[in-house]
Amino acid sequence: MALLFGSNRGLVSYNKNIKYFWHAFAFNPLRSLLFHLSLKQQLYLYLQYRKLLEEVSLSTGKVTVLSGISTWGIVSNDDSFRDLILSYELKAAPVRVHDACGLKLYYDEEQFADALVIIDPGKPETFRAEKDLEKIEL
Repeated sequence: MALLFGSNRGLVSYNKNIKYFWHAFAFNPLRSLLFHLSLKQQLYLYLQYRKLLEEVSLSTGKVTVLSGISTWGIVSNDDSFRDLILSYELKAAPVRVHDACGLKLYYDEEQFADALVIIDPGKPETFRAEKDLEKIEL
């Protein structure tokens, strides 16, 4: 399971022209599944999620942020899966923002606001799931 939520609060710190963007969070596959997957298989699983996020971002023309990066439980409830996701995303040196507002679901809005801009339709280099999936041999 993962969640994607649209916000119309803007993302001024990234681009003052952005009025709408996507929050991506709660990457929570079944613990029993994660327990039996190697790290390579877990990365493959995350990249499948990311591929879908890229398709949505491209089709809507809206950026996607990985929300709540400094609050436990927002990115994922599983520590190792969260670490894997953050490690993968941080390797690409994404822009970190603190104003990804517009969502209050179980956590305070400010906790979601600390985020990474991981997909930008205006930046082709942010679309990398397909290429990275091809590199993984299972």
